[in-house]
Amino acid sequence: MPSSLSTLFQNCLIWCLLLIFLTVPILLLKIWKSFVILTSWILRPGAGLRSFKNSDIMTIGDKLYEKPLLNIGFILKIQSKINIIDFRSHFYKILLEPIDSNGTGRPVNGNLLCFFKRFWGYGFKQRLKLKDIDLEDLIYESNLRNGETFSDFTNRFFYSPYEEGKPLWNVALLHEVDPCGNPSNHEEVGFNGTTLLFRLHHSMGDGYSLIHLFEQLVEKTKTPATITRPIFSNSFDV
Repeated sequence: MPSSLSTLFQNCLIWCLLLIFLTVPILLLKIWKSFVILTSWILRPGAGLRSFKNSDIMTIGDKLYEKPLLNIGFILKIQSKINIIDFRSHFYKILLEPIDSNGTGRPVNGNLLCFFKRFWGYGFKQRLKLKDIDLEDLIYESNLRNGETFSDFTNRFFYSPYEEGKPLWNVALLHEVDPCGNPSNHEEVGFNGTTLLFRLHHSMGDGYSLIHLFEQLVEKTKTPATITRPIFSNSFDV
């Protein structure tokens, strides 16, 4: 019996010491992080810095301005040819336009206005103003290079670096390029539609948010009755 009590006491002592040794550095790190966040608000009050959630911490080490590896996205084969000017307008009205009618409120998808910013070793989301977003840079038409396959283009699109100070997403439109066609000749005669590629850095969204964004884009979900949305879904025969 005394031996059992001694063993129990030793085990409790070990666990208490481990708890102390682990709690102190974790607590200090949390205090330091809170201090960095508070300092960022004081030193850069107009920068719109927002700290990442703890679950996002693994994504901020990605070299997104060199060769991003943590992108998510989707590819759509659209049977009709999409006019890029119309699509930019549709994208803006569905995903970026402020919810309130006076244009001063937050957009439907705020992360589409954000880019990555480091401050004292921590990653932050910095939000741009809607008027500073250039959709011509973010949504563009492209073509396969000489001898390039659709698979090659996909790799080039998803792994190309983001531009610093700009939102972490892109849309590329490929006209008359069939992603399901002959790998040696994706531009073969017979497909007159558009292939749409969308990419988003994982620090700005996850798989669930990507599905929600896709459903909004092709208008598969209901929007609030107070918001007037253009009918564009007829073009998305996917």
